[in-house]
Amino acid sequence: MVIILVLSSVVGLIGLGKPLDQILNASRYYFDPVPASGDIVAVGIDKKALVQAGAWPWNRTRYAELMDNLYAAGAKRVVFDFAFDAAGTPEGNAAFSDALARNNKKTWLLIMPSVDSADSQYGERRFGDHARFASATSNVWFGSLVQSYDLSVRIGGVERPALPVVLARDNFIQPESNNKVMIDYAIDPATIPYLSAADVLSNRLGSKVQGRTVLIGANDAGIGDIFATPLRDRTAGMFIAITGAETLKRGQPFAIGWLPAFMLSIGIAYAIGSFKRRRMQILARIGWITALILLPVAATYLNLNIEILPALLVFSLLSAAWSFDRIKKQALDDEIDGLGSVARAEEEGVSGAAALVCLVINNDAQIRSTLTAEDQKKIWDSLHRRVSFAIGNHPVYRQANCLFWGEEAASFTEIRDRLHGLHAVVRMPTWINGDDVKVEGFFGVDMQKELPLRARIAGAMAAVRDGLGVRIVQNNPVDRSEALWGLTMSSEINKGLARGDFWVAYQPQLDCKTGMVVGAEALIRWNHPDKGLLNPALFISAAEKAGELGALTEFVLGDVAQMMRALARKAPALQWSVNISPRQLADDAVSVMVARHFVQMGGDPARLTIELTETASLADIPNFERELGALRRLGVELSADDYGSGVSTLENLKSSQVRELKIDKQFVLTMRDGNPEYHMVRSTIMMAHALGLRVVAEGVENQETALLLHRLRCDRAQGYHFAKAMTKKEFLAFVSQGLEAA
Repeated sequence: MVIILVLSSVVGLIGLGKPLDQILNASRYYFDPVPASGDIVAVGIDKKALVQAGAWPWNRTRYAELMDNLYAAGAKRVVFDFAFDAAGTPEGNAAFSDALARNNKKTWLLIMPSVDSADSQYGERRFGDHARFASATSNVWFGSLVQSYDLSVRIGGVERPALPVVLARDNFIQPESNNKVMIDYAIDPATIPYLSAADVLSNRLGSKVQGRTVLIGANDAGIGDIFATPLRDRTAGMFIAITGAETLKRGQPFAIGWLPAFMLSIGIAYAIGSFKRRRMQILARIGWITALILLPVAATYLNLNIEILPALLVFSLLSAAWSFDRIKKQALDDEIDGLGSVARAEEEGVSGAAALVCLVINNDAQIRSTLTAEDQKKIWDSLHRRVSFAIGNHPVYRQANCLFWGEEAASFTEIRDRLHGLHAVVRMPTWINGDDVKVEGFFGVDMQKELPLRARIAGAMAAVRDGLGVRIVQNNPVDRSEALWGLTMSSEINKGLARGDFWVAYQPQLDCKTGMVVGAEALIRWNHPDKGLLNPALFISAAEKAGELGALTEFVLGDVAQMMRALARKAPALQWSVNISPRQLADDAVSVMVARHFVQMGGDPARLTIELTETASLADIPNFERELGALRRLGVELSADDYGSGVSTLENLKSSQVRELKIDKQFVLTMRDGNPEYHMVRSTIMMAHALGLRVVAEGVENQETALLLHRLRCDRAQGYHFAKAMTKKEFLAFVSQGLEAA
């Protein structure tokens, strides 16, 4: 908390919040803009004037003409929003000097802080007899947002008034040099009277400048002097200066500073933190943050200036810190009754107790939906007192609809006898608002101290649920059949191959351009006599761990070779794909299998594609280069399967010299026109084609995806949109039907 207070105080002391406060003040412009006084007229050197009088910069005869016409029309004084520190032409200087003399000391020119050196103070030396000089020194944020003007700046040893001061006041009273005018951007620039310099040169003025101060400045982006404004478009510097002058004319706001709102926010943060209901806390915090944001805007109506960023910061950080503490406490203690939660029980070592007892309240949902939080607390407090009295010194915790605690009982029988008496006490009604409320409590006991606490609680609660009203039940050790299944996987696979439980399904691959069947992926299936059709991902993974993947691969290759020979006349060009784990490349078994089934028995290895699933980096597999070389010599094509989902993808592409790249279905399934997956698929196809690879997309489930892949020039595709994996008979019929249609 101390760090939060110090950090927020530093923000206030160094004024980091001033930009935000000025932006908030400026927001008044949108719903209640402040009109300009109209006492200051802007004369802009804009596009119209540049067309009429020529390109910038002008000869000073033009400025002399501007002055003469303005004073002739009754202008009170003329102020130039640029410096005259360049040499100029003799003719122009003479004309300009004469015009200044005709209106002695009524005209103001700018002098820049950079002209302190004697050889660069040309403007003051040349025109100082008849003109006066002002400073345009401004304080700029973020490169181009003018925050304020210094009311005066010492330049050349003389205190110079700021440009807004000259525009706003008839007499310059030298202020303190550290005073500033904060610009009120709520003043509407559209209400500032404006004339083009072209109209002044043409003497089309009428009474527009009669008795008014005139500021002449650039108003064209090509000339420059363009600045940012809060919440509005960029604008010419001359309008910023006039806005500063209008701020002075209205009276500078009284600066309250950051400390009052800061201290008030700390007190309110503490007060809200004491609320017990989280909903009330959230609403109160939103309300106070909203009030803080609106406060500077409201203060402008009273001509006050309030800084709120330190207050917002300290309030937000304190609220976040207390919310975090509350969440942490809730993780350890129940929100309603304050009992310790599972997290606290874990901290206090309950998981190692010999017996974990759970008192499960079966009618908790009815209690929650019927009673108020206060009445619910009464019931849980009553249960807690009864249980604590019965079990002695053991701490009691709560998880959802159960109370639980640990005991050092030697057996379930020992603890069951004690719980029978407690069950009768638990069922005694609780007096709530004149009514007897009875809870339906049942006990579940877990004796497996080696399990994690959460697993023990879940097991005890499940035992109660499955006990169907039995008062006290024990959570028996988990059924070991599934674990035993994993241990006997190796022998089960061999038995399944001998019994004929395994079979190969074929999913067609179609040409994205023609829609013709050009290949198929062979997928192994296991129809177990007891467990039915098994998930291939599970038994293939288990087979790989058990070292039985080779037997399954041999079975698939043999089946594919038979299919290839069966379709040798009808579809000799079909490409057949078989999945191989890269770890099988550690020896020469795969190439030996291919030679046996596709060379010795009359198949064509060139029509076989080995899909290398991306489960490992090829560089980490011994002997892989020799085995891949043997497969390539047989004519077998290699494919990078599940591209984008595995490891060392680019490394595998380089190492394996694949002919085909297969995009993983997780990207194809979610691909939509223009979404991230679409761009990933597109870039993958472009990269693969640049490398001379064929691209296959799997997981095509709708026409939209198929059309997108065709547009992206994907070579082949497979998925439910075209056909699911099918039996041999179904695949033969599918191919025959496609050939007849062609």
